[in-house]
Amino acid sequence: MVFKMNKLTINHGLKEFFALFLVLSMSVISMQISFTADALPENAPQNEAKPQNEAKLKVTTQLRELGYTIGDIAEQTLTVTTPLGYVFDKGSLPTIGANASPVELVSVKKSETDSRQSTQHMITLRWQHFRSMPEIRYYPLMPLNLKFTHEYKKPLSINIAAGQILVAPVIPTVISGDSYKNLQADVKPTHKNLLPHILQLALYSFLALACLAYLAWYFDWFNWQLARLKPFRKAYREMRRINKQNDDGQLTAAIRSLRRAFDGMAGYAVSAENLPSLFQSKKWLTQSQAQIEAFFADSERVFFAGKPSAHTLPQLLKLSQNLMQLELSADAQHKKNNA
Repeated sequence: MVFKMNKLTINHGLKEFFALFLVLSMSVISMQISFTADALPENAPQNEAKPQNEAKLKVTTQLRELGYTIGDIAEQTLTVTTPLGYVFDKGSLPTIGANASPVELVSVKKSETDSRQSTQHMITLRWQHFRSMPEIRYYPLMPLNLKFTHEYKKPLSINIAAGQILVAPVIPTVISGDSYKNLQADVKPTHKNLLPHILQLALYSFLALACLAYLAWYFDWFNWQLARLKPFRKAYREMRRINKQNDDGQLTAAIRSLRRAFDGMAGYAVSAENLPSLFQSKKWLTQSQAQIEAFFADSERVFFAGKPSAHTLPQLLKLSQNLMQLELSADAQHKKNNA
């Protein structure tokens, strides 16, 4: 019995010893891991391979080389693409102002545009030329060593070869000896054949004059004194002259003139009663039949009943013009049929 109790006591002690050993071992391991973590930098990358070469810069340059003289400004535009976060160091440019070079840097303008993985730098350099030789020649700009800085990475730099501009002198080229005596003849202007243009202008001018002459004859603008005037043309002239007068008998005189035109056209005294026979013989008058009938009815009330006219002088002038145009059209048609 005593031996059995001693065995149980020994087993319990061994279990406690192994449990304590396990706890102490775990504590030592965890402390070692924490010390190792504290020894590493806070932002140090783990299991990350560093690239062998830095990212290459992409550079494009634009410069017009031709067409300069002394004092002109040449603009050089540089477009540089760097990894994201790089800033251009303006101090890497040549000094603005006077220097020993014939071309000076007068101003610099820069701008930056960020994208997802890169930054595009646009740098505009304005160069001014201050020296002129007696011959046309190229003048080099300054070579550039552009630098770009980053807050956490090492700076980048790129070398750009010097551009050049072609400058023309402002004074004549030096003439030596008797070469100035053998001057070239003046260059005459190229002969241009103007005959087609002259003929075209003459044709258009003739057509324009013909159109104006026809319109002047048709509307009787110039009161041409023809040997044989048509009755309504004559009445139209008289009524235009009456329209320019300022007296009380204008309207009566206009009605009388238009009545005489109807009598001269028909060859007899025309009245409201014999208008149907007139329209039968002069069919071209039927286009204004309603106006003619109204005029004759109104004129007979004026002359025989002493009543005021229902027409105005502009209305009578318009009616006489329409009758004159109908008369001209009928006369032209008659000549055409007899030709």
